[in-house]
Amino acid sequence: MHYTPLINKLWPRIFVALAAGVLFRLPFDIIIGLSYSYYVLENYVIYYSVSVASALLCFEIFNQINNRLDRRHSWSKSPNRRFWLQFIYHSIVGIILVLSLRYMVDIFISKQFFYVLRIEILSVLVIVFTILSYEILEYGSYLAYHSKYSLAEMERFKKENAEFRFETLMNQVNPHFLFNSLNTLSSLVYEDADTASKYIRELARVYRYVLENKQNELVPLNTDLDFVGAYIYLLELRFKDMISFDFKLNDEHSDKLIAPMTIQLLIENAVKHNIVSRKKHLKIKVFSEDDYLVVSNNIQLRPVKEYSSGIGLTNIKSRYAYLNNNQVIVQETDTDFIVKIPLIANNESN
Repeated sequence: MHYTPLINKLWPRIFVALAAGVLFRLPFDIIIGLSYSYYVLENYVIYYSVSVASALLCFEIFNQINNRLDRRHSWSKSPNRRFWLQFIYHSIVGIILVLSLRYMVDIFISKQFFYVLRIEILSVLVIVFTILSYEILEYGSYLAYHSKYSLAEMERFKKENAEFRFETLMNQVNPHFLFNSLNTLSSLVYEDADTASKYIRELARVYRYVLENKQNELVPLNTDLDFVGAYIYLLELRFKDMISFDFKLNDEHSDKLIAPMTIQLLIENAVKHNIVSRKKHLKIKVFSEDDYLVVSNNIQLRPVKEYSSGIGLTNIKSRYAYLNNNQVIVQETDTDFIVKIPLIANNESN
């Protein structure tokens, strides 16, 4: 998210400078006029023009200051720190510049320069108050932008989540998997009728789960693991002992929630991107750690990547960014690929 300060834009900068120039000079003249009976404003057009010109020059310099602050102290990183730094820098520049120009006008144009400490203090206070008013306006503008941006991000996450549900229904158990499953089934029908019958039941469980949970954002961990069990049965019949699974889950996490089919998708990705053969067995581990579900596999990448439908870690990350504050963690070592999925508390169980 990148916020652009008001004075970085030309027309807002001109408008704010005009307002600031008038707002600085007007109360100054009123207060001085009431305090000193001998004070008479002559050449008011010149004085107000100089005041506006001073404001324009100030805001041009402020713009340069803001550009430098954006590099190290942007609004998005630390808005409070940025507010005070900007206020301090702007005040120093404003006081020096405005007073210098006023003295020059008094000396060279009106030719009636006089110095009164109370007037100088009043001038400084008016300058600081004017700049503070601008900084508050700037801060309010940033907060409004941030709120609007956050709402837009939430809507984007909702849209992506809805699109993911549809993609999941159409592609999650993809045509390649169905084709391989039917090939395995065709060979089982002639070799072992009982195993073929169970294979059909487990395949039906997989597709039933996909259809039944297409509208659910979250499901209990145990429910998703039951579905994964059916999916693993199909993989084990296909790959025999060339693939192995190791599940170690804490009982305390059994009532936690997870996005449906997340584990299945990670297992499918492991099979899709790695060699599974008699010489190179694929080992997949699923276990709980702190408040995360961890899915890891040994790395033995295929020389040629299979076709991917685009459903993968990017979509999983987007789903959990929408569902939970904790992020999906992806790690890769020399030997293993690891994904940590945040487990979400089930408020209904409390």
